[in-house]
Order: sequence, then structure tokens, then C-alpha cells
Amino acid sequence: LHRVGRGFRGGSFKGVDLVCGGDGWVGGVLLRTLDTPDGRVCGPSLVVDWLIERTRTGSVAGLYAKIRGRSARREGPLWVAGAGETRVWRTPRVGLSTKTADPRGFREAPYRFLSDPAVAKGRRETARGLVASGLDLAEVAALMKAREGSVARWTAGQSRSDGGRQVQSSEARDTSITPSTSTTV
Repeated sequence: LHRVGRGFRGGSFKGVDLVCGGDGWVGGVLLRTLDTPDGRVCGPSLVVDWLIERTRTGSVAGLYAKIRGRSARREGPLWVAGAGETRVWRTPRVGLSTKTADPRGFREAPYRFLSDPAVAKGRRETARGLVASGLDLAEVAALMKAREGSVARWTAGQSRSDGGRQVQSSEARDTSITPSTSTTV
């Protein structure tokens, strides 16, 4: 959960990170979308709202108190379960401001990873990442369940490259991960 001073981010700026690590490695994931038994929850703030509701904690602070320092194994209120092999795609991140210059190119850097390119939020960024991976417009449209004309608009002026192709396990690009994870509460 994202802290601000002594409290937590609220409103539409909430988010929850799943942090992991082991001998000599660490990582983290912002949970942007959950596939739940009741349907898909899209957006970091809505994911937090859903977790608060499911854990009956009533607030971000309550959720933090319940999950803080716990393992994401089955003994806690929130855990990660294997879901089999899945392909993970790299795309540019969503929601970065375009009001200021981006001399280092972070806005278009493929630092967002997703297993379902048809996710509703960030469609422009998803299309741009898939085209950068070398896919053609028809392939991108099929993966995103979108019209080819929409994909063409979202990617206007962009050339194909190898920027977001499937990541090999030794690379930080898009990858097939085994097992993939689904979040269960």
C-alpha cells in the first residue's frame, strides 16, 4: 500500500504492491488488475477497494494492518496461487504525465507487464508495446480484441522493432512465466 507521510494514499491514487525476494534478488509488482470469481477488477485504486471489501478491513490503514509483513502464502488473508503457464507482454506504463519533457524516455519504456492484452485500461500503451514487439496491426488487434483501425490510431507514427517481444527468462522483456499467478482473497 502506498504511504504518504504517516498515512496512505487515498482516492484514485491508491495502489498495492506485492513485494518479493530471496537470496540475492528482490522485486515488486503493482497489482493493476485482478481476475476474481465475480469478474475483472481493473485499476490500482479499484484493486485496493476490492481487497478492503473482501478482507472486511474498512480502510487502507486497516488492510495494511492485516497484511503487513505477511507472506503471500495461504496462511494470510491475501495469497498468490499458481495458475499454470502464461505469456506475459511488455508495454509502456499507463498514466504517466505528458505535461513535462521526458528526456530519458521513461514514458515509452516497456516497464508494464500484463498477461491479457485485452485489458480495458491503457489500450494505447498496450498497442504500442505489442507493435514494438514486432507484431503487425492485425495480430495486435486480435490479441487486444480491438478493431484494426483503433490499433492503427493508437500506434500512428510508430515503427515495428523487437522492443516488447516475449521475454526470455534471462531477459527483462516479455516472457513466458511458469507458473503464472492469480491473486486470491
